Amino acid sequence: MAILRFDKVTYAHREQVAATPEFTPTEEYVPHAVAGIEILRGLPTVDDDRVFVIGHSMGGKFAPRVATAAGSAVAGLVVLAGDTVPMQWSMVRVIEHLTKVDPATAALLPTVEAATEHAKLVDSPDLSPATPAAKLPFGMPAPYWLDMRAYDPVTVAAKLDLPMLFSQGERDYQLTIDGDLAGWRAGLSDRPEVTFRTYAADDHMFFPGSGPSLPKDYAHPHHVDPEVIADITDWLSTRVRHGHG
Repeated sequence: MAILRFDKVTYAHREQVAATPEFTPTEEYVPHAVAGIEILRGLPTVDDDRVFVIGHSMGGKFAPRVATAAGSAVAGLVVLAGDTVPMQWSMVRVIEHLTKVDPATAALLPTVEAATEHAKLVDSPDLSPATPAAKLPFGMPAPYWLDMRAYDPVTVAAKLDLPMLFSQGERDYQLTIDGDLAGWRAGLSDRPEVTFRTYAADDHMFFPGSGPSLPKDYAHPHHVDPEVIADITDWLSTRVRHGHG
């Protein structure tokens, strides 16, 4: 099995992105993931019919758009804690949660009231490319939010004739079973080649633990839950592209 992993551009080239006001989340993920798919398909040790896309969090959200752009080059998707709730409203919920369980961290974030106003502006018909980034969540420019608002990952995924695995940690406070995973289930649960799995002990990073998940947990070295790795491996080993036996 060959694995190609890349750091997204907002991590690897933050200064460049900050200087590009028209930057969008599609540009953040899609061209780089499609390029990675083509690199894998060009390796003599890789079966062209068995290239899968695995995305975590927003990478999972945009995995259906990657598969759409890559066309027949993708054999299936694995979505790990992919969000379906609009990110601006997830941010409001996260701040509310941290205010209760981790006030010190919450104090470093916008207030619930400020985050709510930012979220409302993203949803507003008044949002335009000229809207100041300072009035929007995370200080990201308006084109970023216009592109995000126009993308419904569940609708795009439903148009793909591909096997898909959706996994979610039950201790995840950033994305939730009742909100985000429920969105995938609502649009895809009737599909025989779509599988849903949840993990009672895991947080957003699929690190196992107990009690409320806190931001400080991410700062300590961990391994991804071995059960998650085993389940992905087992799922991949039994998937073959339609029409190829």
